[in-house]
Amino acid sequence: MVNFNQINNIPSGEVGCDNQILPDIVSRESKIYLRPLNIKLDNELSWSAIELIVREDASKFTRFKTNNLVLQEWAKKQSGEIEIKVNKLLKALNKTRSIHIGLSLDTPIIMGILNVTPDSFSDGGKFRSPQEAISAGIKMAANGATIIDIGGDSTRPKSSQPSFRDEESRILPVIAGIVRAGLTVSVDTRRSAIMKKAVKEGAAILNDVSSLSGSKDSEEVVASLGLPIILTHMQGVPENMQDNPFYHAAPFDIFDWFENKLRKCDAAGISLEKIIIDPGIGFGKTLSHNLEILSNLAIFHALGCHICIGVSRKAFIGDLTGEKNPRTRLPGSLAAILHCVNEGAKILRVHDVKETNQSLSVYNAINRRGLK
Repeated sequence: MVNFNQINNIPSGEVGCDNQILPDIVSRESKIYLRPLNIKLDNELSWSAIELIVREDASKFTRFKTNNLVLQEWAKKQSGEIEIKVNKLLKALNKTRSIHIGLSLDTPIIMGILNVTPDSFSDGGKFRSPQEAISAGIKMAANGATIIDIGGDSTRPKSSQPSFRDEESRILPVIAGIVRAGLTVSVDTRRSAIMKKAVKEGAAILNDVSSLSGSKDSEEVVASLGLPIILTHMQGVPENMQDNPFYHAAPFDIFDWFENKLRKCDAAGISLEKIIIDPGIGFGKTLSHNLEILSNLAIFHALGCHICIGVSRKAFIGDLTGEKNPRTRLPGSLAAILHCVNEGAKILRVHDVKETNQSLSVYNAINRRGLK
């Protein structure tokens, strides 16, 4: 496994925080990443220190803790390419983020998972009728969910995509009912045609685990709808995503993948202001990959997008604890969720809304007290 956390000091150059030394010269071919540290819980992303991460090749990394001022001065002394890279990442970190649907993101918000599927990994077959699902969604909102994420296509490992008709019939009545209740709905689908129908029923956010590869016209449709879209990284498709997934360095390979994806979206006419990214915990990742991503989650802020994260009841929690039943992984889920909040994630996709809301209330109160 690649060692992402080793800090190799070079005995000359600019001094950063904690007397760490920034390198005199970095190869113009090196990849640069920035990881904000000690992130504050504000609407605007803010931090007290930053980590410069230099990737010299596929698996060789050097990390340096510093601050914005020292980093910018250091970048000026590098080749043009390195200075451009650093300034681009800093600009993305300082970018004002909004999903433009009237939701406040001053503090993290909860996205309640409402699966109307017979085979989802932890709650498949839970609802016998659309009305039961609608009632469950309304209860989630009462318990603290800001968004209700409705899906009719299980994406658990080895699952097959349902027919268009089955997916449509599962979710559209539920979306309509929850929208009538005055709630904000996201539609979890890989199909562009389902997106369009869901929006007609009132869905305000699109959530595509395939990152617009599920339909040939997904980019065109999303651009025309003009709604916020959550793009998830997944290696492969649900049928094969857990068949020996491979990365040189999972969080950084995924960051590079998102950079390319955002360029494609921009070229397709999708406003980058509307894009939310999800690194896809459990979607084509081993236990090590998931832990590497979570421990480096803050690097994704340098893409300039809000981060949505789904760790609730995931298999990696069972792998770590031996808990085989997804429904009894709440303590591990809450631990992972609060770590993600500490890394600056703003949209938390969860099954256990009431418990997550309580943990966030305590966490936020403690942190606000510390800021006074």
